Amino acid sequence: MAVLRLAHLVDGWKDLYRYVGRLTEARAGVVSDGKFEGPFAPVLKSVLAGRFYLRNRIQKLDNIRKIVKARAASYPRTRNPEPLVSVVLPTHNRCGLLMERAIPSVLNQTYANIELIVVGDGCTDDTERMVRGLELDRVKFLRLPESAWRPHEGYDAWLVAGVDASNMGMRMSRGDWIVHLDDDDELMPEHVDVLLRFAIENDLEMAYGRVVAVMEDGERIELGSFPPELGKMTHSGVLLSSRLRFFSYDRNTWKYLEPGDWSLWRRMKEAGVRMGFLDRVLGVIYPAGPGAYHCEQSRMSRANRKDEAALSKKYLTRD
Repeated sequence: MAVLRLAHLVDGWKDLYRYVGRLTEARAGVVSDGKFEGPFAPVLKSVLAGRFYLRNRIQKLDNIRKIVKARAASYPRTRNPEPLVSVVLPTHNRCGLLMERAIPSVLNQTYANIELIVVGDGCTDDTERMVRGLELDRVKFLRLPESAWRPHEGYDAWLVAGVDASNMGMRMSRGDWIVHLDDDDELMPEHVDVLLRFAIENDLEMAYGRVVAVMEDGERIELGSFPPELGKMTHSGVLLSSRLRFFSYDRNTWKYLEPGDWSLWRRMKEAGVRMGFLDRVLGVIYPAGPGAYHCEQSRMSRANRKDEAALSKKYLTRD
């Protein structure tokens, strides 16, 4: 028995080592500092995988206990035929895209019982005034001060962008179901209605569909697969049960080179969350990628930068 258990641990560590290899390769495609290259690269990867493994194992056991408790607490329960869905929308100084693209895609949903929670993540532009100016009861704005703990530029910043704002929005949400939307992306009009029905009919705790990624050169790429896979799913395609609210975005994933959103879904998967995939496009994303968090203008998405400048000018000059 001890031998089998040791073999299981070794296999788990090997899997994580390979996973860390994928993460370091992704980092190398953006950051050319050579940190994970050369003769000591295997050693650095081994240390990172070891830390990752211990942290991941502790989290997994804790999450399994919590999800069992959450399921017990929510059953039996009379189901509301039209449950409230909370859309959490963290944002940082993107007033134009927020008002032109993200918020309208939420307000134009075919499903009516929705609350929208916009969380300003250290915003210094006119975001708060514009959101409050909508004067809609189902739209709330929360202000989160600038956080000092996190990296503020580069690849590390991209990995954990908006995690504190997302956690705050999830804590303040009142819905039975939760959707997360990035401030430069949009939901298809039927997103909530279709995913909600799919989740309820199949007794799922997490449902997700395909999204279309519109690249800066105009190319459109469909993303989505089952089971969940790194790089093949995004926020704008996901619906979560509120019983999963105890899962929070990890502000330390940048230390392990792992994107914050993927870390959340990976931990859910490993804890046994009931997941289902709907083969239908339900969101549109406009990837800026890690380069958007670098100072060099050339690393940013030209299309996103141009759109944001035009839209911001349009909205910020209103009286």
